[in-house]
Amino acid sequence: MLSRNTWIDALLATAAVITAVGIIWRKLIRPALRGASEFAKSAATLAEIAEQFRPNHGSSLVDRLAKIEGDVAHVTGLSQTALAQHDVLGVKVQAIIDRLDNK
Repeated sequence: MLSRNTWIDALLATAAVITAVGIIWRKLIRPALRGASEFAKSAATLAEIAEQFRPNHGSSLVDRLAKIEGDVAHVTGLSQTALAQHDVLGVKVQAIIDRLDNK
């Protein structure tokens, strides 16, 4: 049988080990697990963002920007054609006005 001092020493040693394990858990292991979890979430988010920069025939950000660029180029062409027609009509209208003024 263990003496009273041996029991107290064992109890103190056990308390010291439990305290040390608690501190290691709180200061090292738990923050490391949280960091790993946050890293995994960030990596997943980054993968989703990176996926938007790969063409996939319509729904990616790159495809949508390409469509917008095409639409803008088409509208620009139509606008330039309309301006050219406007200039031609302006010359014709001015010619009609000049003829009417000369009569």
